[in-house]
Amino acid sequence: MSSFGENSPQDMRWHYFSGTTKRSYDTAMRSDPSKQNCSVCPRYWYLDVDYTCAGCGNAFTWTAKEQKVWFEDYGFWVDSEPNHCKGCRRLHRYFKEIRNEYDSIVASARSNTSFDGRRRIIEIVDELEKSLSDLPQKMIDTRAEFRKSVLG
Repeated sequence: MSSFGENSPQDMRWHYFSGTTKRSYDTAMRSDPSKQNCSVCPRYWYLDVDYTCAGCGNAFTWTAKEQKVWFEDYGFWVDSEPNHCKGCRRLHRYFKEIRNEYDSIVASARSNTSFDGRRRIIEIVDELEKSLSDLPQKMIDTRAEFRKSVLG
């Protein structure tokens, strides 16, 4: 057995694959450990691995090429692994963006009599509510307050 899988992808440490449902060693791609963020055990290889998405429950493949980008370009810790498929990750980023937009405009919408900011807050909360089950009560209350002022 090679040290941490340095000479063979089959000898890589088990913890790199703890959440996988399938490993494809025939897709193994040599890594550059000097570009990785690790303390003891670098990833000497990347290979296509299958996971089950925690969001939608669908199977997805985390490719060797994606891993190379995560660990060598983006600087993710080498023990990182995806919990969600690309579609769910994209959806999470979108919700984060509109929540940030909400946070940035809600104070001015409260103090400003302009209906544009209040309408946008109503739209954002409506959109978040469609896909998220547990919105903060304060957001729901703010939407109700703004609906009264906008609608009459």
